[in-house]
Amino acid sequence: MSKFLDPNFLPGPTDAEVALTEQLLALNTQVASRLMGAISRQNREQFYTDAGYTFKNEPLGNLWEENEPVGIPDRPPRGDHGLLFRLEGYPCFYLDQPYGSCIEWMRNIYEFCLRWHLDCDISSATTPWFPGRTLGLTYSIQGSNLAHPYLPE
Repeated sequence: MSKFLDPNFLPGPTDAEVALTEQLLALNTQVASRLMGAISRQNREQFYTDAGYTFKNEPLGNLWEENEPVGIPDRPPRGDHGLLFRLEGYPCFYLDQPYGSCIEWMRNIYEFCLRWHLDCDISSATTPWFPGRTLGLTYSIQGSNLAHPYLPE
C-alpha cells in the first residue's frame, strides 16, 4: 500500500511549528489559528504533490473529462476556496472549503449531489481556512471509483 493511502501516515507539525503556535496562542488565538492554517496548507500541498497530484482553482464542471452536465454551476452551494485535483492529468476530485454550516446548507448539498450525481465526503480536517470553522467537502462523480488519498490533519 502506498504511504499516501495509509491512514497511519500523518505528516504532523514540526517542533518549530508547535513552538511558534504556542507563542502565538499566548498573544492572540485568532492570529495563531490563521498561521496554523497557512502552515497546514503548506504541509498539505507538499503531501499532495508528493502523491503525484496537481491542483488548482478550476470550475467544478471540469471534474468531468467528457460530457460535462449542461448547466452545472462553477462551484457547489456556498462554495469557497475550491480546488480541482488531477492525477496524471485526469480530474479525480474537487475539494471545496466553505465557511460555516447549518442544517439548511446540508440539505442544499444533499440535493446538489443528487441532481448532479456526485458523492461528497465531509471532513473538518481537510481545510486550513479558519481551522475548526470551515469544512472540507470532497466531491467526486458517483461511480467513478476514483479514491482520493487520506487527507492529513
